[in-house]
Amino acid sequence: MVAKVLFAIGIRYVGAGAAKKLAEHFGSISKMMNAGDEEISSIHEIGHSISKSVVEFFSNKVNIKTIERLMKHELNFRAEKEESKNSFFTGKTFVITGTLSAFSRDEASDKVTNLGGKVTSSVSKNTDYLISGENAGSKLSKAEKLEVKILKDEEFMMILKEAEK
Repeated sequence: MVAKVLFAIGIRYVGAGAAKKLAEHFGSISKMMNAGDEEISSIHEIGHSISKSVVEFFSNKVNIKTIERLMKHELNFRAEKEESKNSFFTGKTFVITGTLSAFSRDEASDKVTNLGGKVTSSVSKNTDYLISGENAGSKLSKAEKLEVKILKDEEFMMILKEAEK
């Protein structure tokens, strides 16, 4: 929940993915408000532009007052770690490419992370699986070249269905 709120408050350069990474790292908005540029930019896939923007956002008194008002109205600014059972996805790194039949890439990413997996944006030697939908492009080629295991959309759906039982 905190990732969605963090995304919604409109910090420059903080999209849904960055908001999720920030929420997972800090656990609460209070901790993030007190973090420096160096700590924020040390988070995997969070660069200097995002960290600088977050620090600037929380140094603005108007933004702080807005956050305080939202807290008074009991808006949840704490990340709650979900207890996830071990599944096919636990501890593995995935990249999603192409158009999936049942989900947007963001929805599929949420499903994978909720089941203990990690989703990154680019294929590397550290990628365990590429989830490939229709019209997959260069990520599919790179995965083949690096011999990364490829899950077609249908296979992903079957594995996901089994893992969610």
